[in-house]
Amino acid sequence: MTIAHREAIAVVRASRRGPEMVENIPDAVTTLGAPGAGGPDLWGRRGPLPGQQRQARTERDAAGGYAEIAVTLGGTVEAARRPAAVALTDVRKNDPGAITSGASS
Repeated sequence: MTIAHREAIAVVRASRRGPEMVENIPDAVTTLGAPGAGGPDLWGRRGPLPGQQRQARTERDAAGGYAEIAVTLGGTVEAARRPAAVALTDVRKNDPGAITSGASS
């Protein structure tokens, strides 16, 4: 096969992976992640955690990086990782439905 032939195949495959057009997208309201809305009760499971662990894990789950957590908690990035990791371990240990084997954070 030539380079041009492989490039042509790549172009055809890429065109098939593109987004599909739809007429309209229905509006959907979700309660996923809202406290007290049913489903996994993450807020309830974090209640018994010590304050620094609860704060670090909550900020980490809110898509914050460890640098932002370190600023909030008043320490280094390395020091911010530990309470978040310990909190995740405690939540998983105390959750009967948690998947513990092969889980990583």
